[in-house]
Amino acid sequence: MDIAGLSMLQSQQATQLNVNVALLKKSQDVAVEQHQQLDRMQVDTRVEAVKVTEPFKGAQVDVRA
Repeated sequence: MDIAGLSMLQSQQATQLNVNVALLKKSQDVAVEQHQQLDRMQVDTRVEAVKVTEPFKGAQVDVRA
């Protein structure tokens, strides 16, 4: 392979590397966003659970049924 061919191959590899890096960055961003959404959902669920159970706080429950 001559110099021009090697140069073209090197350029293609550099381009592919840049594409791969961009895809990895996007994947990481999406994963972080999904993790943050999950955290918010868990907090919302806990808040909702407290709201639901608050009226029953201190109530006696008979579980001998």
